[in-house]
Amino acid sequence: MQNERTLNTYLISLLKVFAGQDEELPVRPEENGISLEELYKLCQMHNVTAISYTVLKQIEPDENALKKFKEAMVGAVFRSTLLDNAI
Repeated sequence: MQNERTLNTYLISLLKVFAGQDEELPVRPEENGISLEELYKLCQMHNVTAISYTVLKQIEPDENALKKFKEAMVGAVFRSTLLDNAI
């Protein structure tokens, strides 16, 4: 398992960009020694996969590498749409 602190710090940097607290995009995960699979698991654990995708797609040119993240985002939008229509 990779360095948990590095992984957590990277996720926090993604969330800061999403929240507008930081304008500088982090480098690609691989350049930080971050496994996308490990990052995905951490995002799933904290239920932030969909919002992480919105930042990751700006820095990761390989859309195939982000497939799981994109699927989580599409699922979140779908669930949100269903809930909005149920009210």
